[in-house]
Formats: sequence, structure tokens, C-alpha cells
Amino acid sequence: MRINWRVLAGAALSIGAIALVLWRMDWGALRNTVAAANYWWLLPFLALEVLVIWTRALRWRIMLEDQLSTARLFWITNIGYLLNNVLPLRLGEVGRVYLVTRRSTVGAMQGLSSVVVERLIDVLCLIVLVFLLLPLVPGSVAFVATGMTLSGVAMAGIALIFVAAHLHTIVEASFAKLVSKMRPQLAQALQQHLHDFLASVRVIQGRRLWLCLLWSVITWTVSVASMYVLMLAFDPHPKWFIGMLANCGIALGVALPSAPSGLGLWEAATVAALTMAAVPAEMALAFAILSHLASFISLAVLGIAGLVVEGQSFGELARSVRAFMQSSKQ
Repeated sequence: MRINWRVLAGAALSIGAIALVLWRMDWGALRNTVAAANYWWLLPFLALEVLVIWTRALRWRIMLEDQLSTARLFWITNIGYLLNNVLPLRLGEVGRVYLVTRRSTVGAMQGLSSVVVERLIDVLCLIVLVFLLLPLVPGSVAFVATGMTLSGVAMAGIALIFVAAHLHTIVEASFAKLVSKMRPQLAQALQQHLHDFLASVRVIQGRRLWLCLLWSVITWTVSVASMYVLMLAFDPHPKWFIGMLANCGIALGVALPSAPSGLGLWEAATVAALTMAAVPAEMALAFAILSHLASFISLAVLGIAGLVVEGQSFGELARSVRAFMQSSKQ
């Protein structure tokens, strides 16, 4: 039996994160915090989370040249989150690419390029939040180090992709020489994939790129607001930047390999982030568990509804995604 070391490493990190966050936790204080929470704040939190997904669908539609409706991309995005929450290795991203190519004129490389650029833009937005937090959060050395690392990677990645798209003739000719010693059929397929990918990236420039950046700012602003609203369930007067801090913690935590849905790392990263703003560890953990559980359940419901809209069963989609991955490698 073949061992998937990435899955194993992710599970180990999740278990370690859970152990770390529960170590020295005051269980009595945690129970009191959970019991005293005002759970009515879940309603506006969930409404804002749905709005976040809708704005992501609007941004994605711009990247895909309006070839699919915002409503369909909304349901496909939810299906992607569902797959990420229950399957390892973030297969939801592959599932999204597969679904946008069904019953549409979107090609596989256009779908893939839009997902890649989308993620890089999200990293840039995260970096902006991190640097806005630096003067607000004492002892944020870890945030500085992480922010600097992520900023370098994201900016280099975006620059490389767009420069390659602009110089596509030179890049494609150099790539053709590089793969020329491979089997002709494989070399031709790789060259076609690169051509399609760079052609798709060239679409996301000028006005479309600025619109994507605008919707990214809106998306992250709504997401920050949703986390602030949920903190009101535990603290009637939270610090105004608490939503920014929670978003940064969660995003940085789930970026690491983990069990599906970021189990353990979501909680540990949220607690680490919020305690830097003097939020009691028990309150931070209660907030982390509630935000994770509410997000998981709501995305599961929306993801299942999306499967119905797309006319797919979960098992059928999982098999189709695996077959799509195999065909894309050829």
C-alpha cells in the first residue's frame, strides 16, 4: 500500500496543533465562556460569510471573461469549499477547475490560471492586512516574519506569471527547446498547456485586473467584518481590528498542510493571533471553534446545494475530478 506522506504530514500537524492549543487550557473558564456567549450573532456572521462567497464569484466571473454567470460560479465555489473540507490535498481547487469547464466554453488552462491568479491576489490582500496590524499588535514578530516571507513569494509569483504572459513568445520558444527531448506527443501536450495558460493570464490584465483587485478588497473587507461580528458573541466591545487579526491568523494557519478543513491549525492559529491582542485564551479558543464549526456546516450545506444545482453526486464528482487530473497530465 502506497503511503501519501503529504496526507500523513498534514494529519500530524493537525494533531500537534490540537495538542498545543489544549495544553494548559482552563477548562472551567472555557465552559463559562461558551455558556455565556450570545449565539444570535451567528446569524449576521453567516449572512456576511455568504456575501463573501458571492463577491468571490463576481471576481471569478471577471477573470473568466463573463463566460459563466455569477450564480453558477457561486455554487461551484461552494462545492470547492466542500471538497476542501472533507478531502485531503485541497482537491476542491481541482474540482472548481473541472466544474467550470463543464457545460461552458472555459478551457482547463483558463480555469487553472484563474484559480492560480485568484490565490496570489488573496495572498497579497493578506499581506496588506498583516502590515496594517503591525503597529496595532504588540509582540507581532511572528506576523512580521510571516508577512515578509509571504509578500516575497506572492509578489515574485505574480510578477513571474504576468511577465511570462507578456513575453509569451520567448517563454514558449524556450520551453519548447527545454521539452524537445521528451516524447513528441508529451512535448506537444506540455507546450499546448503552457500556451493556453499564458493566453488565459493575458486576459486578466488592464481593466479586468483592476476590477479583480477592487472585488478582492471588497471580499476581504466583508470577511473582516464577519469575524468582528462573530467576536461580539463573546465580547460586547472587541478591539476594532479584531476581525483583521482573526482573518490573518486563520489564513496563515490553514495555509499549512493539515487534515481536511484545516482542523487543529485553524484553532491554534486563531488562538495565537487573538491572544496577541490580549484576548483570553479560553475566549479565543471558543471563538475559533465556533467560527470553524459554523463555517464548516454552512459550507457543507451550500456545497451540497451546489452539487444539486450542478447535477452531481459527491462520489461522481470525486471520480470525475480524479479522471480530470489524469487527463490534464497527458
